[in-house]
Amino acid sequence: MTIVASVSRLGGAVIAATLALLGGARAQPAVGGALDLNLRLDAQTRPAAQDAPDLDARLGFIEQRLDDQRRHSRLWQYGWASANTLGLVGGAADGVAAGNHDARVTGIVVAAKSAIGLADLYLRPLPGLHGADPIRAMPGDTPEQQQERLAAAERLLKADAERAEERWGWQQHVGNLAVNVAGGVATWAFANTTDAVADTLIGLAVGEVQILSAPWRPARTLADYDSRFGGLLTSMEVRPGPGGVEVAFRF
Repeated sequence: MTIVASVSRLGGAVIAATLALLGGARAQPAVGGALDLNLRLDAQTRPAAQDAPDLDARLGFIEQRLDDQRRHSRLWQYGWASANTLGLVGGAADGVAAGNHDARVTGIVVAAKSAIGLADLYLRPLPGLHGADPIRAMPGDTPEQQQERLAAAERLLKADAERAEERWGWQQHVGNLAVNVAGGVATWAFANTTDAVADTLIGLAVGEVQILSAPWRPARTLADYDSRFGGLLTSMEVRPGPGGVEVAFRF
């Protein structure tokens, strides 16, 4: 069962008082106004072995998919970083040493756009760039540590999927348009119209290829995970309770 809610401190207290009147459920406000909802599952009718989440299966699924997607992530990240580095170095060289004014202006514009591309790659690396290595590096000797590993794995899985979906968001494409139009305007103002049009169109095309070639599998992986395991388990904790187990949801 997935429960999604946003409650204030006062709202959490009201809901807690209401749920406390229900049989088989306990609720109490938590720090910061969060709500700690404990659902007691009777051990005689709902065996704990069935209700306890299979952390190993979840972790195994996420780690395998992250590792499978790592190669594409690295090719995209480092490939475009190399392309932008070449553009920065080549454009800067033309801006300094080109034999005519128009070529120098074009070189400076190319270097500036490449620097923006490099900055974006550096400041926003792909979440799945290192596969599941960050998850495996976490301790996992105790049940609590295993839950922490799963929480981190699910956060990484979700971040990777959200990044993959950015290809369809307007922000990426508008940003690409803005950078290249600005470069074209600068080229037109300080060089010539022909160079400005060519620079803008080529830059737009390359930018769209970069956006659309980003790893797309993470979005499907998250959907497969939801289908197989019933959603993310990050906000749910299963713990022993009197007469059975308690499933604690914090939201």
